[in-house]
Amino acid sequence: MMVVRNGEDYVGQCLSVIAPHVKRMKVAIDGRSNDKTGEIVFGLASQFGNIEISSFVVSNPMTDLVEMRNSQLVFHEEWGFIVDSDEYHQDIEKYQLGDEDAYGLQCWAVWNETHAHKQSSKINVGRFFRNYPDIVWKGQWGKEALFRGDKKVFEKPAMIPHRYIHFTHVKKDDWRSEMNQRRVADNKRLIRMPDDIIKTIKEIHHEKMPRLPRN
Repeated sequence: MMVVRNGEDYVGQCLSVIAPHVKRMKVAIDGRSNDKTGEIVFGLASQFGNIEISSFVVSNPMTDLVEMRNSQLVFHEEWGFIVDSDEYHQDIEKYQLGDEDAYGLQCWAVWNETHAHKQSSKINVGRFFRNYPDIVWKGQWGKEALFRGDKKVFEKPAMIPHRYIHFTHVKKDDWRSEMNQRRVADNKRLIRMPDDIIKTIKEIHHEKMPRLPRN
């Protein structure tokens, strides 16, 4: 399940790599998008046949975007999988879920063609959750959390031993700045990514360097 606004630079690659491995995908498009996000997503829906698209009029982003997430929680499958439009799960066919109710991953937070931001890459990001009828998103956008009753679903997720590629520092859209939630990072804490990840990033960018970070 994905909520997206102005994600044209990565949403196509993100959805294409996941679609063959899931029963269905729910994509909620922020009605304020003014790029090719909708065109890309509708094109992929025709290609794969398992993408459900909804569009929302957003007047108060802090609350409306959380409600967009809640609108996606009605499903019958055993597991939900949260994905942002700037994530690339190149190892998805290797992911294995067990008896826990929640699973997370770490990422390669891309900074440039060869290096990732070290601190951002260390964060444990909750992504898979077992489907229960009382699950709900609470809080304001950017700081929202998934709850079951009074317990956070991703408070201590079991970790899947794979990293996805996260383009958060190089993507075009910067909604966090609009809401004064900008992530602060610098190029003093970088780590070189494995050669296979570097190769994948080059392929995604057609051998072009990613955009430099805004800092």
